[in-house]
Amino acid sequence: MTFFKFIFNLFSNRLIHRWTLNEKKTEYLFLYAIPTTRIVHRSTSCIFTTSKRIMRIFLIGYMGSGKSSTGKRLARALGLPFVDTDTEIENDQKKSISDIFNEMGEDAFREMEHNYLRKLQDKSSDGVFATGGGMPCFRGNLKLMNQLGITLYLERPVKELVQRLANSTKSRPLIANKTQEELYQFIRKQLIDREKCYKLASITANRNQQNLDSLINLIHTKAYLQETDILDFKQDSFTEFLNGIEGVGSPMEQLLNAYTKVRDAFVYNPYNLDLRPEGLKASSILSKKRAWCVEKANVMASCSRRLGFPTRLAYAIVTNHIGVEKLVSYLRRPEIVFHGYLEIFINGKWVSCTPAFDKLICRATGVQPLEFDGFNNSLFQAYKGEDQFMEYLHYYGNFADVPVELMNSEMKKYYPHLFEEVFDQKEFSFKHL
Repeated sequence: MTFFKFIFNLFSNRLIHRWTLNEKKTEYLFLYAIPTTRIVHRSTSCIFTTSKRIMRIFLIGYMGSGKSSTGKRLARALGLPFVDTDTEIENDQKKSISDIFNEMGEDAFREMEHNYLRKLQDKSSDGVFATGGGMPCFRGNLKLMNQLGITLYLERPVKELVQRLANSTKSRPLIANKTQEELYQFIRKQLIDREKCYKLASITANRNQQNLDSLINLIHTKAYLQETDILDFKQDSFTEFLNGIEGVGSPMEQLLNAYTKVRDAFVYNPYNLDLRPEGLKASSILSKKRAWCVEKANVMASCSRRLGFPTRLAYAIVTNHIGVEKLVSYLRRPEIVFHGYLEIFINGKWVSCTPAFDKLICRATGVQPLEFDGFNNSLFQAYKGEDQFMEYLHYYGNFADVPVELMNSEMKKYYPHLFEEVFDQKEFSFKHL
């Protein structure tokens, strides 16, 4: 197969739509449709997708800082619901915020705000939440919001806040009927007190960082550097694994050396699959000598986050055209579901790589190991002659943590027999939720 024939087949057999929001082609949502009668997927870029991690972004800041207008734009860009906490409380109480303050007092209102957050603990709903200016500063609410999701402080100077609020004093109980000078002094004094709380947010966006692109980059950077229960890179075992790499050379050199080590330290083995959280935990994988693509992606994601590179996990349905007869006999179909790879944020852009296939397996199948230079995507495995080694059929999207439930449900859809029978032999084992 020639290169041009391959490119033609890629785009004629697979319709790829990219939804862009501006002329910079910033890609927030992808829709991939495969021409097949079996399955058509809609995949999105997800920050939290496991049962424990829901995508919640709480916008905090002083009244008039633009939380509602910014929140609506951000919600549309991320494909999330927009929620205004003041509106939610008004709907629940069937009173305006002004009436609640006048009839019940500020303490009662602060308790309502706290109760609203407490109820979120028992819900799996996600969204972009525009909060009241005082909400994070009372009843330990900021700590609670940081537990529930990501908090984003929209920072504004006092003079700008005064200008934005000058025409809305009547509708805001705390600044009702104040003159321009009284308003300035009130905001200045209160902002000094509240900023002690606001500055404890997960992310602070200054005035120059509040355009849509900058906010999404800030959110992604925060989400994709976090340690999780599965990507547990703070464990001592990672200190040992990265010995001789961490702290040696430039950050890029450390990243590339980590990639090479992850690729070659584990012999690729897709015959012992464990889809349980404990089986996917990165620190546990380090004790193995063999690992499959998802496990190696978990280890590499943990290493790159530890080294300071925002990293998200990505998954695809692929076919391997060489040396997979044995695996296909166990799976009972040619598609390999949930092939794992990575997207790493380097020099302002996301770069894809997969450390799945080590030197030994590549030598055995007659292809070159997949190299990664930190600048170019490194996904399609090399060819053997004119035969393609791997083909990507469908992309699930990208994730901040391992989507354990989705992984199990997709594999059950494609390989129901693996969930109906017991496979626990040395030659092939399969464990699931």
